[in-house]
Amino acid sequence: MFHQFAHFVPEEDAVDAVIAAWRRFAGARAFPARTDLDPLALGSLLPHVMILDVVETGAGIDFRYRLLGEALKRGYGANITGRLHGEFVKSPAGAFKPVRSAYLRAFNDHVVVRFEAMFRGPEDTPKRLRAAGMPRSDDGINVTGLLGVGVFVDVEINENDQPESPRSPEASGAK
Repeated sequence: MFHQFAHFVPEEDAVDAVIAAWRRFAGARAFPARTDLDPLALGSLLPHVMILDVVETGAGIDFRYRLLGEALKRGYGANITGRLHGEFVKSPAGAFKPVRSAYLRAFNDHVVVRFEAMFRGPEDTPKRLRAAGMPRSDDGINVTGLLGVGVFVDVEINENDQPESPRSPEASGAK
């Protein structure tokens, strides 16, 4: 079924717009199934969208990036589609620990979680990621994945006031 939600949405409104689309995808249910997610219906939002699958590993729950929009690939400085989120949490700078915390909260509490994370992007540029993770369930009960949205914002900082921020996947060795 084709849903048309977003023709053009300004980048700064992408997080709110994807959360609204997630609610429409869910309908009367608590959250949508993966088959309910229609990336084409997201129109101009698609570059900011990610779809993640929940993966049980020997170390616990992890998240595999099934789909990663082009704006996110540029912001991260790497195409991490198909990779596990935990690969980046283990990086020397711990680049994705705040993101993992948000994903786990969406998974465990079955709620939409908005969050921001700071890190250094490609060419060591400071970036702020404004994002949200939203649960999805293929059986209507257990969370089997997340719909995510993220917008990267360049950060203006003084030389004397540089934030300690983790490195992007590119800087931590992701390809």
